[in-house]
Amino acid sequence: MVSWEEYGLEKNPFEAIPVEKNGVVPLETFEGRTKERQVLKQIIETKCRSLNLVFGDPGVGKTSFGNYVRQKMLKDNYFTTLKEVDCQPNQSTSEFIVDILYHIYSTIERTEQTNLEKVKKIIQPIYDSCINNNGAAKFSYAYLEDILRKVGGEIKKSGLNGIIIHANNLENFVQEGDVKFKKFLSAARDLFLMDGYHYIFIGNKEATDCFYSDSKVKTVVSSATKIDELTLSEVKAIVRKRYKAYQIETLKQTDPVSDDTITMLHEAHEGNIREVLSALDIAVQNAERGVKQDITITPDIARKTLRNYVEKEITPFSPKTLEVLQYIIKKKATNSEISEALNIIPQNTSSYLKELKNKDFIALEKKEKTKKIYIAKFKAIWLKFSIDGGVQQSLSEYYA
Repeated sequence: MVSWEEYGLEKNPFEAIPVEKNGVVPLETFEGRTKERQVLKQIIETKCRSLNLVFGDPGVGKTSFGNYVRQKMLKDNYFTTLKEVDCQPNQSTSEFIVDILYHIYSTIERTEQTNLEKVKKIIQPIYDSCINNNGAAKFSYAYLEDILRKVGGEIKKSGLNGIIIHANNLENFVQEGDVKFKKFLSAARDLFLMDGYHYIFIGNKEATDCFYSDSKVKTVVSSATKIDELTLSEVKAIVRKRYKAYQIETLKQTDPVSDDTITMLHEAHEGNIREVLSALDIAVQNAERGVKQDITITPDIARKTLRNYVEKEITPFSPKTLEVLQYIIKKKATNSEISEALNIIPQNTSSYLKELKNKDFIALEKKEKTKKIYIAKFKAIWLKFSIDGGVQQSLSEYYA
């Protein structure tokens, strides 16, 4: 186990979660997206309500972008919850409202905003129901919608400019199919038209496209912002800012990783900030150490450590499971494509895919009607690392 104090740091700077200080994400830890930030901020400031969609590949920094914007608006006299609202599979519109109200109540209570005590009283019956695990079950949709409207009005009366609701993992809504999600959107349209509420929905493109498939809902969408991968200089700047955020002033700081290591991993993971941070985390935590604990991880140390780490994880896999993994590393594929290419019975392929998914080597990218398309996750890339600094051509070469 690494002692981060050896590096002059309070805690792990590579955890793939937002940096927090006293429950707030410091604005200075954010990097990039300047134009996108300004556009979304202007929309919220100039409209009495808004519905904003933020989309991009997993791990590119969509949640951090949403957190930055709402923390910025917090300083501009807007209310926002401490935590994001997590979208859940098969969630009804009533359950979504209850989740929003629960987060609003919890935020007021934790931040001790005495000017919003009336808001707490309005939400109290619903909050108590959540505590008793009853959730939305005992309330009608009309009642919940009315409470949400009253809360918005009371927050505006308190002198705040509006409420920002950051809803994360939008793709969870469409996990069980577009039909259920479209039903949710149709019912939720009235929520998006409530004055004082500004919604920021975070998800993949498939999920955000659903908003435009409903002729009525698409008319209330205020913006759709695509978040791309970060540049190398932006990733390096983020790492530096994380060091600074967790630096212990009385101790000398040593960089846990070299700049060349960040460069190598940025290239390997194509700028995906979540994957780069995860790789840095595992490399530092698992590198071999001698007497000196505060070693700086070089590219060679990182490659060796990451490859050894993932090699241990695939030890229990059968040759056929590895063959399936190798195929998905080369290109994303469906069960039927894998079965046909590798001459495997589809039922067996499903078992191999389940095993790889459970071990976090692959993920379901999307559904196309009855087809499920699988992609390799970031750990699979490390199987290509060779100790001498090169890259293995394939898993079959690696295991030869």
